[in-house]
Amino acid sequence: MNSEFYKSNRKKLYEKLPAGALLAIFSGEEIRKTNDEYYPFFADRNFVYLTGLECKEAVLLAMKDGEGAVSERLYILAPNKMEERWTGVRVKPQEATDISGVEDIRFCQNFEGDIRKLAAG
Repeated sequence: MNSEFYKSNRKKLYEKLPAGALLAIFSGEEIRKTNDEYYPFFADRNFVYLTGLECKEAVLLAMKDGEGAVSERLYILAPNKMEERWTGVRVKPQEATDISGVEDIRFCQNFEGDIRKLAAG
């Protein structure tokens, strides 16, 4: 599928949001099975439907202002070659944009601070 499919899915959702809404959709996290093993990871279906990405610990954040304009951000895990050796390759920012169509890609460590500012504002 191309990014237009996911953009269209998000547009339908955004049309139903009230003005001033803040929306966060999470992809999910791995569940630990034992100390050295995790259950197979499956991203949240709603997250995949809206972004096309099947990566863990990602967040789609959308804000609808008073005039109905929507801005969106996608938070992904930062590339880390050492961790990727053990946990698998992470999606890169350009790859996330190409798949999802979201232009504003940020790393997960910025999410908490960003959402606090937006929720307070």
